[in-house]
Amino acid sequence: MADYTFIEMKEWFYNNAPKIINEKYFLYVMGSIFLLGIFTKWLAAFGYGRMIRKAEHMSNPKNATLRQIKMKYDSIKEINGHVANPMIFAARSLNKCGLIKP
Repeated sequence: MADYTFIEMKEWFYNNAPKIINEKYFLYVMGSIFLLGIFTKWLAAFGYGRMIRKAEHMSNPKNATLRQIKMKYDSIKEINGHVANPMIFAARSLNKCGLIKP
């Protein structure tokens, strides 16, 4: 069954690929897809760069609640040597402080 499907796809490609490639606007479509890929890559890099810069300044947060959560995290880490599950710790702390409501 898979061989039959593969053979059909191969025949379709050989029959239709020259028609698609010889279309008038094929290069415009491919070029716009290429430019869209470059733009989205730039956009993602810009967004991640901003988040990294914000994370670097987390040593001194302006929000009192975040400062309290950070102090609690640092103290647990200092006493135990590690925090068992940081994601659960952050979720619970944010829920207790009322920043994020379930």
